[in-house]
Amino acid sequence: MKRSLPEGYVSSLLSYDSNTGIFVWLVSRGSIKPGRTAGTISIGRNRPYLMIKIDKKFYYAHKLAWLLEHGEWAKQLDHINGDGLDNRIENLRKCNLSQNKGNSRTYKNNKSGAKGVFFDKEAGKYKVTIQCKRKRKYIGSFHVFREAKAAYIRTATELFGEFARAV
Repeated sequence: MKRSLPEGYVSSLLSYDSNTGIFVWLVSRGSIKPGRTAGTISIGRNRPYLMIKIDKKFYYAHKLAWLLEHGEWAKQLDHINGDGLDNRIENLRKCNLSQNKGNSRTYKNNKSGAKGVFFDKEAGKYKVTIQCKRKRKYIGSFHVFREAKAAYIRTATELFGEFARAV
């Protein structure tokens, strides 16, 4: 769902420090008083993000930061360091969905310790896959874990460039 507010309206409600990523209320809104830090932590997509409620709707803080710094709503933003609570402007960059996925962290249920690498007990090998543009690509199978991990890193770098994350 597309949600957008005018930049001027948001800047009349909130102050944003681009060096710290912290938002502060400028106005009184219900129980919230001016000078109070804005936002609440919400677990979205299995990761914590800061959400700010404006006019009974929640907005991602990183999207509001981008709006206040660049004067436009970004469809997709990436936290460069992978921390959804770090909303410093230097940690945010525009991206597409595939690039954002390329910079995602290793899933919690990953048993190998390397992104895209899993051990196939039947074959006795490490198999490597990667997802790009909503399609899973088979990279190969390897007897040595180190080689499997290196294959994932090479492919991720080719596909995602600066957005590639190996862990």
